Amino acid sequence: MLLHQDDIDARIKLFDYLRSLGQACGSEGGADWAAPALHYQEGSLTLTRIGGIPGIYVGTAPLRT
Repeated sequence: MLLHQDDIDARIKLFDYLRSLGQACGSEGGADWAAPALHYQEGSLTLTRIGGIPGIYVGTAPLRT
């Protein structure tokens, strides 16, 4: 079972890796814990998550099961 903090840690590692490759890293959803790891966040004041491809999600909003 993936714990919430483990999920956050894995995402931060992914964002750090992408930045180490010189890639701009951002998210359409905002989260306070992701701010240091991203270049930009859109929709930080949006309270709902819209769209997405079922089964594929790498963002900042909590993972829904």
